[in-house]
Amino acid sequence: MRIHGNQLLYQVHGQFQYRPAGDASSGSRWLQAFARLGRMLADWREHHARRRRIRRAAFELACFNDHMLADIGLTRLDIEAAVGGVPLRERDLPVEPHQG
Repeated sequence: MRIHGNQLLYQVHGQFQYRPAGDASSGSRWLQAFARLGRMLADWREHHARRRRIRRAAFELACFNDHMLADIGLTRLDIEAAVGGVPLRERDLPVEPHQG
């Protein structure tokens, strides 16, 4: 649009819309994007640290012989579930109180 004669700028382009500092301007959108990226990286790091701990625990249990595993109530088949925090057998599941 062009300004003709004595027109004021706001008459041509409309009233200026003031944005407060906390509004979603391009600067704060960048900050939000970097904050999300930081959270994603922290989550990724935590996830991989947990996986490393699980793999290390599985390796340590795999180094035990069958008698040592039996002493702590495990078999070789139970190692994966034991380090992953999964209940190993039906007896390990929480029992609900009897209703009656």
